[in-house]
Amino acid sequence: AASSSAASIGAVRDSLVERLAVYDGIVTGAIALARVGDETAIVTHGRAVRGREEMAADGTWPIASITKMMTATLVLQLVEEGRIALGDDVRKWLPELDGAGPITVEQLLSHRSGLLRDPALGAIERVGFANTAGILELAGERGPQYAAGSEGQYSNIGFAGLGVLAERVLDQPLGEALRERIFEPAGMSSSTLGGRPSIQGYDPKPVTNYYLEYVPGAGSVVSTVADVDAFMRALWAGDLLDPELVADMRESRGLVQLNPFRRVDYGLGVMHDKVTCGAIVGHSGRIGGFTDEAWTLEDGSRSVVVTANDQEADSSVRSIVETALCG
Repeated sequence: AASSSAASIGAVRDSLVERLAVYDGIVTGAIALARVGDETAIVTHGRAVRGREEMAADGTWPIASITKMMTATLVLQLVEEGRIALGDDVRKWLPELDGAGPITVEQLLSHRSGLLRDPALGAIERVGFANTAGILELAGERGPQYAAGSEGQYSNIGFAGLGVLAERVLDQPLGEALRERIFEPAGMSSSTLGGRPSIQGYDPKPVTNYYLEYVPGAGSVVSTVADVDAFMRALWAGDLLDPELVADMRESRGLVQLNPFRRVDYGLGVMHDKVTCGAIVGHSGRIGGFTDEAWTLEDGSRSVVVTANDQEADSSVRSIVETALCG
C-alpha cells in the first residue's frame, strides 16, 4: 500500500538514514520507525549508552506521555463496557480529589480538569514516589487551578488519576490491566509499565527517571518503536476500542496549554498537530533524558515513532518526524 504521497518505504528509509546522519555528534542516539501503508522500516543511529552500546532497533525506552494514549484507551474500554461514563464525577472513585471540586472523566482525559500539571519535587519526596494516591491527595488539598471545563492545561496529575481510577474500577493493578487489555491484544510483546529501559537517557549527563515511579498512568510505559507502532495500528483499526469511540477520542476538545510556549489541540488522550504535508494525530513525550514522538497522518497512510536519548533534541526529533511523514 502506498501513501498519499506515493513514496515507497525504501525511499522513506533512505531519507531517514540521511536525516539521522545529520545529528551525528549532536544527539546521543535515535531510533525511528516509519510506516508507509502496511510496510515498516526501522532506522537507528548513535549510542544507546554513550561510549558503549550502539542504538538497537529493539531497544526499550521510556515512552513518557505517549503512555497517555494507552491509559485513555483503557479508560474508554471501561466506558464501552458501561462500567463508567464520560460524564461521571471522578471523585466517586478518587475521593482524594474531593477538595478539587467536581471533575468528569472526560475533563481528566482532555486536560480540562483544573488540576495542577505536576506536584513539586519536594511534595513527591514527602509522600513517596510510588504513592500516586498520596500525590492525588496533595492535588485535592491544593484545589483547582481553574474551574473544571473552563480551559485546557496539560496535567500529568490528571492522567495519574485516570490510572488509579482504572485500577479501582477493575480491582486490578494498572500494569496488569494494560498488559491484558492493551499490550497483548495489540501484539506488544516488549512493553511493560515501569521497568528498566535498555537505553540510557542523557541531559547532558546520564539521567535517572524517578518519573517512571510517580505517575504511572501519565507516563511510565517502557516499550520499543515496533510496539508503539503496533499499538497505534491496533487503536486506529478499531481492534482495541469500538470505532465510534476511537472517532470520539480523536475529536478535539479544544486547545491545551502544553508548556509556556506551546498550545495543542487535544482530544481524549490524543494530540492533534500539523506537518508540512498535512494534519497528524498521536502524542509526544518528554521524560528525563528522552525526546519521544508517535504520529499518524490523519488519513492513516503513514506513521512514525521516534525516540532520541537526549533531552534537548526537540528540533532534531521534529525534523525526523517531518522526514518520515512527508519525505
